[in-house]
Amino acid sequence: MLRLHRAERTDILADALAELLSTPPADPFAREVVAVPARGVERWLTQRLSTVLGAVAGDGIAANIAFPSPSRLVDEALSAAAGTTADDDPWHPSRVLWALLDVIDESLGLRGVRR
Repeated sequence: MLRLHRAERTDILADALAELLSTPPADPFAREVVAVPARGVERWLTQRLSTVLGAVAGDGIAANIAFPSPSRLVDEALSAAAGTTADDDPWHPSRVLWALLDVIDESLGLRGVRR
């Protein structure tokens, strides 16, 4: 399930996330996924959550949470829908560029255009 939260201040978002994550998932090995824009935000959020989550409030534990970037999260969702992995997706912009350049190079030779 995808839930989108927004607020004017990050501490309000962190508190809402802590409340949401305070109820453990049915599968104890299932990872929670929280998209963050940068590694610094991930570290800050992990530290903030560790003061709330865990067996005893404030015991310093915030575990089994994945913090992908928003673009990585979209890549993984699109790849899952296509039946591939995000790292093997042939349509990913970083890979499709080289395949397209190869096709262009091959077509230049077919038309008799010289480089």
